[in-house]
Formats: sequence, structure tokens, C-alpha cells
Amino acid sequence: EFVSVSPLDELPYFWMIYLRSKQFLENLPVGGGGTRPRLQAKSLGDTPVKVPDVKIRKEIHERLKELAQKEWLTYFETTSIINNSSSY
Repeated sequence: EFVSVSPLDELPYFWMIYLRSKQFLENLPVGGGGTRPRLQAKSLGDTPVKVPDVKIRKEIHERLKELAQKEWLTYFETTSIINNSSSY
């Protein structure tokens, strides 16, 4: 049911977004399974990928990483405000 993908270029934020992109998903090798097509794990390594060069991937990764950090800070600050306001 699940496949673990570990990026060799150490850019997990870039790959997290790319692996969810329409560009990648349209080329994903899936087999039968009715309403839930099954991923052909053996064929996954042969799936064609068209990605920018590593310099651009690093830039995208860093921007995504910064956004993720901001979102987590916002989440924790919001949670703190909500939790502290309930004591009034």
C-alpha cells in the first residue's frame, strides 16, 4: 500500500511538492485496483521525471522550508493564544 521515497539530493521539501504535482502523478505507473488503483512499486523507479537542475531545486526547497517554518510558528502561536484565552 505504501512506498517510501528518499531523495538522494537531500531536498525533501522540493520532492514532497513534486511528488504531489500533476506533472508527476500523470506519469505514475498504476495498475488495476478498481476505484483505488495500485502503484506498481517496481515501475516507480522508471517513472520519467522532468525536474529543474539542482541549483533551482535547492532554491525551491529553501523557499518551501521557510514557508513550512513560518506555518508551524503561526500554528503554535495560534494554539497558544487559544489555549491562554480559555483561562479568562
